Amino acid sequence: MKTLFLACLVFSASALADRSIEDSSVELLEPHPARLAPGETATFSFLVLNGSQDEEWIREVRFRFEAGMTITAMAWNESQASFPWEFSSSGTGDTEAIFSDSNGGYGEIMGGEGGEFLVEVRADAGLSVGPSQILWTLEGDGFGNAPHQASGELTFSIAPEPDSEASSWSEIKAAW
Repeated sequence: MKTLFLACLVFSASALADRSIEDSSVELLEPHPARLAPGETATFSFLVLNGSQDEEWIREVRFRFEAGMTITAMAWNESQASFPWEFSSSGTGDTEAIFSDSNGGYGEIMGGEGGEFLVEVRADAGLSVGPSQILWTLEGDGFGNAPHQASGELTFSIAPEPDSEASSWSEIKAAW
């Protein structure tokens, strides 16, 4: 009986030791093209995928915008997930949107699944034109071996609205 118990214990410990979120990712879906004009508000849509092949769940999702960008609203869409998500969110009025596991379980996004996160952002009117980064971080449930965190950056442009007055080819050529 002791042998069976020890075998089960070793099997369970090795299954937990392999958990990681190594192949997880974040993709910027909207706005498309990825730009925002100074003084404007836009909703950024992110596709978050938990690439874990060994059942580590994601318990926290973060998006950090640069100074001069203010978060005005946040939401998520788990319609393709196996279970409803129970995130709490914070960051309105700040530069970082945080979605955290609110029910204290393993996490919210199970391995092999994902969904959409929406963050509405307002760019200050005096913001300089040019490239801007969004830093993202995914935090796993912390069981087993590392990595329990995945992170990266996404780039978009702070740019004025394109000039829509030139409507014909001759007007465009005349501008050159």
